[in-house]
Order: sequence, then structure tokens, then C-alpha cells
Amino acid sequence: MQNVPPGAAEPFLRDPVLMDGSIAETPEKRERRDGVRRRHTPSAPLITPPSSAEGYEKSNKRKANESLTDIFDTLSAAKRKSQLTQLRDLNLYKKIIKTYKSPNWSGCGVTPRDLADYGWEYEKRDLVKCVECEQHLSTSLPPISKVSVNVYNICLKKVHDNMISAHRPTCKHRVRAPPFRIVDPTAKEVLAGIEERLSTASSVAPEELIVDIPKDAPIPVIDKYPPGLVFISTLGWKMSKSRRGLLQINCEFCAREMIFRSSTNFDPVRNHERWCPQVDANDNGEPCWRAELDIVLNAKNKVPLIDIIRYERSSSRPSDTQKLAQLGHSHLNI
Repeated sequence: MQNVPPGAAEPFLRDPVLMDGSIAETPEKRERRDGVRRRHTPSAPLITPPSSAEGYEKSNKRKANESLTDIFDTLSAAKRKSQLTQLRDLNLYKKIIKTYKSPNWSGCGVTPRDLADYGWEYEKRDLVKCVECEQHLSTSLPPISKVSVNVYNICLKKVHDNMISAHRPTCKHRVRAPPFRIVDPTAKEVLAGIEERLSTASSVAPEELIVDIPKDAPIPVIDKYPPGLVFISTLGWKMSKSRRGLLQINCEFCAREMIFRSSTNFDPVRNHERWCPQVDANDNGEPCWRAELDIVLNAKNKVPLIDIIRYERSSSRPSDTQKLAQLGHSHLNI
């Protein structure tokens, strides 16, 4: 660069000339050119194509996620299916529920059915024990007449929470037992249960037990059995006759057992324990036993008229058969 004396004008600087005669581009000129090009060219996001290794890794990860999703969906479907078909272990339930009796159990807030769901059997008043881990749980509640409703509800919630936490960590009863039935029974299932309970009552004559039947009770017709025995079996009662001629009646669901002499009046609804699932009300406020009978006698599963005629011809009690026929016609679309 030439030395310019102070006060003198700067000489005009030419662009450097290359050996082939072309003019070299200075950094200042290149910067000005790029700036103009950037102003006239629309901007676009810079996309860098992934390398082959990176794309292969992403592809494998996507396939793995899809496989896991398929597995989870399959397991969830299988779990839902198993929940629909899984029923309670009735033998264990009966063993536990038999330990509770109305005179000994005064806790209205904590029902034996809730305790039996978590494996707690009756030990003594206000005390239960787990049949598996043998831990104890106090069920005592303050008298509701001496405390406020809020205090009583707090104590009740604590007992319900302790039904789980009072078990040993490894106890299987920390998980609640499945309910008696998750889906509504079919007419075939209801009739099969009634007939199974009736099989032990073949030696009982109709006049040996006077059954209180509600006037509007829909009773299905089953050959060889009078309406009274059918109604008893509908509510979960099994009946047999002892060698001494006494009638033995027990419920499959609340485990209540009774012995009667011949020609005794019997109310199959009120004689259940208050915690029996057969006398529970469903979402519509209807007792479970009545809902099951409605399933049998609804429009889709109606009782054939020939069964009513067959029973009417073979029965020796015309008043009962006329009543039964009227009930049958009220549920049939003939």
C-alpha cells in the first residue's frame, strides 16, 4: 500500500488483477454480493439429511415402540377379558363369611362383605384377623350419637384404608377380591344355579315348608318343583332334609344356616343376613334376586306357555297354578 502524506487525497484503489487478467473478488465485494442475494432469495429451513447410521437407529426405535404398543394393547385386552370372566372364589368367601353372625357383629358402617373382600375373618367383637398373614385389624367406631357425622366418617374411612394397609406387604389379600359378578348373568346361568340348588330339595314335600312369596314375584316354571321351592332357590337358599325329619336351609352367599320343623313359615327374603348380596339393590334400586328373575322372564328369554300348561295339569293346587299362569302371561309376549 502506498504511503499517503497527511492532508492528501487517498488514491483510487483498483481491484487486484490475477495472472490470467481476471479481477480478483475482494472480501468486501463478496460480502456485499451475498447480502443482496440474501435479500432477494426467500429463506428456507436448513434440512440436513441424516447419516445412514442415524436413520437406521431411528427406524429401529420406531419399530420397537410400535411393537411395545402392540404388546401393551394385547395385554390390556387380555386383562379386560380375564376381568370379565373372573369370579370370586366362593369357597374362601363362605369360609370367611361364616365367621360373622348378626348377634356378634354390631358394626353397621363396616360390613362383613367388605372385610371378606380383603380376607378378614371375625376374631372377636370389633376385631378381625387376616386368614393369610394373620394380622389383626380393629374395626371399632365411635358411637355416632356422641360424635359429629364428620368425625364418624373420618373414622370409618380410616378403617376402610386399614383393610389394605394392615396386611403384611407380601399378603395376597392387599388386593381386593373380584366381585361376585362383573357382567349380568344370562337366563341360562340363572336357571342353572336355581336347578343346582333345587337338586338337594328333592326329598322335601311342598307342604313341609310354607314359603312367603311376594305377590309380584316373577317365578320361573321348573318341572317337578312347586313355586315355593323355586323361589327359595332363586334367593340362594339350599334346602335338605335331615335324618330326624328336620329341614336344613343355608344360603350360599351370606352363609346363614337354619333348621326348621315341618310346616314352618319361612320368609326367604328377610331371613338373609343384612349383608347378603342376593338382597342388595342394583343401580336401579331393584333387589338382585328380582333382577335375575326378570332376566329369565323378559321378552328375550320368555318361559314357554307349554311349561305353564304342563305344570297346571300335574299340580294338585289349582289356586297356586292359576296364580303362576297369570304371572307367566304377564311376562310373555304370546
